[in-house]
Amino acid sequence: MKKAILSILLVALLLSICSCNNAAPITPSVAPTPASESPTSNPTESSNSIGKADGDDSTVSDEPVASPSPSPENTYTEVGLSEQITLDFVEMTLDSANYSDEVKPENPDRFANTLEDVEGETYVYVCGNIKNVSGDMFDFSRMYSLMTFDGKYNYDASVYGEEDGSLTYFSAELNPLKSEKFYIVASVPDEMVEMFSSIEVKFGFTENFEDGYWLEEDECDYLYSVTLVKE
Repeated sequence: MKKAILSILLVALLLSICSCNNAAPITPSVAPTPASESPTSNPTESSNSIGKADGDDSTVSDEPVASPSPSPENTYTEVGLSEQITLDFVEMTLDSANYSDEVKPENPDRFANTLEDVEGETYVYVCGNIKNVSGDMFDFSRMYSLMTFDGKYNYDASVYGEEDGSLTYFSAELNPLKSEKFYIVASVPDEMVEMFSSIEVKFGFTENFEDGYWLEEDECDYLYSVTLVKE
């Protein structure tokens, strides 16, 4: 009897060993982890630029740049070249910027008023277009204007209109729905033109250009600035 039981146990043990040898191994599977792709960007910053005038050619780009932080009491709105300023009484754009020894209208007549060459000085100027969209005539030469070179050197600027092939000063009158080219001009030493890197052109005016010619910054209802970078 004992031999029979022992034989049965021996047979069971042999069957168990064979079963283990034929089993397929279990291998843990790990899902591949995809590489994370973080988007990269290469922003390209453009800036307004100013170059020496060469005939009628303009070397100015159209993109605005960030303005310096304005003082709390006098906040300027930064604009770029070709960007339109739209108010309920005026529409205006600054279209180009240059510097040269003299400033003349596009098609000056024989007796045209121009800004002639001054020894040791260079004119730095921004040209634009202005339209009267109010119901009454206004004089847009009544602007405050200033040019700051390299954040340090300040020069008063003047506003001129262009009418009938001549520059107008102290009387740039514009009737309703009329448009006219205008200039913001500063005369600076030749040395400044050679050394500067950037210019901030500031300008401002009152509602309907109603106040006088010697307007101060803190008297303006609207203040704007454009920053130019030398090429």
